Amino acid sequence: MISCDDANDCTTDSCDPASGCAHKFVAAGSLCNGGAGECDGSGECVSTCDASGTVSGSNRNDYILIGRLASGTVVSSSLECAQGAGNVDLYLQRCRNNSDPCTSWRTRRSSRRSTCSESLTHAVSRYAGRHFRWRVRHRSGGAADYCLNHTP
Repeated sequence: MISCDDANDCTTDSCDPASGCAHKFVAAGSLCNGGAGECDGSGECVSTCDASGTVSGSNRNDYILIGRLASGTVVSSSLECAQGAGNVDLYLQRCRNNSDPCTSWRTRRSSRRSTCSESLTHAVSRYAGRHFRWRVRHRSGGAADYCLNHTP
């Protein structure tokens, strides 16, 4: 038996006994690569890690320095992981002291879920002028690829 599966998340596969295999493009914006990309409408999976302000990594713990933030600044992020990545936590941390570079960090906000698709938003009011950073932690025991879209 012939398989018509082209292993492409961005196509819908079908088989017609008379004409053979067909691969129709799925709609643009459909998720692919386990949620780490989007289909472009022409059969290609485009990584959501290609945008400005986006970081990707694959370590057990990754730290992404945001920098010193003024009062009223709103920081936000969205985290997407590759399929099978397991549980991932997202933290927003601030510098405990005002040293440069920072030597001690404290968690301000966290998103601890059993899914690999998370978002987190925080408006800076206290500790304005301090360094802030994102921490991505893989709870599943190992590293997995992820994309963190964040502002500022």
